[in-house]
Amino acid sequence: NYPNGMPVDEVRSWLDGLASGVDYLHDRGIVHRDLKPQNLYRESGYVKIGDIGLSKIITPSQRGAQTESIGTIYYMAPEISRGEYGPEIDVYSSATIVYELLTGHVPFEGETPAEIINRHLTDQPDLSPLPRNLRPVLDHALAKDPAARTQSLGAFLTEFDDALAGRTPHSPINPPQPTPQPTPQPTPE
Repeated sequence: NYPNGMPVDEVRSWLDGLASGVDYLHDRGIVHRDLKPQNLYRESGYVKIGDIGLSKIITPSQRGAQTESIGTIYYMAPEISRGEYGPEIDVYSSATIVYELLTGHVPFEGETPAEIINRHLTDQPDLSPLPRNLRPVLDHALAKDPAARTQSLGAFLTEFDDALAGRTPHSPINPPQPTPQPTPQPTPE
């Protein structure tokens, strides 16, 4: 319906529902592992998340365990290639969905599945098609390193809302550094 992307307020509505649903799963120790637009729908005004067939309960000892199914490559977090699937993979997938909703295309495309996976591992997404105020938000949520990525969908939604309101999104990973003040120089006598 939106080959060049949805209006931002419509994307925000989808993100709100997605954040509520995914954070609900994460709060219960469940990672979806296959978030994509085809698994999202609206019913009675609510965003619903479907196809939880790949969902897995994650315990600290399982975070690095190999998995037989990796989800859909266009929305796949880089760490999945290393067999890691903590809640951060759902943040990355959700950010990829938001990117697609805003622009009409996914951030990484390619001729083969291997090429697409490699782009997730090595390429930075082209953020130039995004509204300028949302670029830092998507950059944070699409970080290659899961430790540097937005830590929850609720935090992603907060950063998205802050950007829309003209507030600088807060990043707990890279807090603003104080501006060094010039050292006063002695005055010549």
